[in-house]
Amino acid sequence: MERIPFDIKYRPEIEAGKYLVETRDGREVRIDRWDWPDNDYPIVAHIKGVGGRFTYTDGGEYDKSKYDIQLNLFLIPNPDYVDWDAFRREAAKDFVAAYFTNPNCNNLATDSIIKNCITAADELIWNLKKKKK
Repeated sequence: MERIPFDIKYRPEIEAGKYLVETRDGREVRIDRWDWPDNDYPIVAHIKGVGGRFTYTDGGEYDKSKYDIQLNLFLIPNPDYVDWDAFRREAAKDFVAAYFTNPNCNNLATDSIIKNCITAADELIWNLKKKKK
C-alpha cells in the first residue's frame, strides 16, 4: 500500500478519515492533539498497543534527538473512505441525466427536477451510510 510521509498540511484529510496514520513500522496511531504548547512537538498521539503519549513535529518526526525512527509517522490511504460530497454531486448529476433522457417524464420546471434529484442523491447516501453501520 502506498505510504505518504506525514505532514501537518494533511490534517483536514486525516480528520475526515481519508488517511490513516501509522508509525514507520506499521503500528496504528491516533492523534489526540494538534496544537500542544511545545513549539517543536505540537502533535500528541497514542500508538495502538503501546502505553503513554508520544509527541511529534509538524512533519511527523518523533523526538529528533533520539534515533528511534520506527516511531516516525506516515499516512496511508483509508480503504473505507468515501468522499460523500463528491458522491452526492455525481449521483445528483446521474439522476438529472436519467430524468432528461427518459421520454416518459413530464416537463416540469428544471428547478424542481434538480431539487428532486439532489433529494434522491441525499436519500441514497443516507441509505448507504445506514447499511455501512
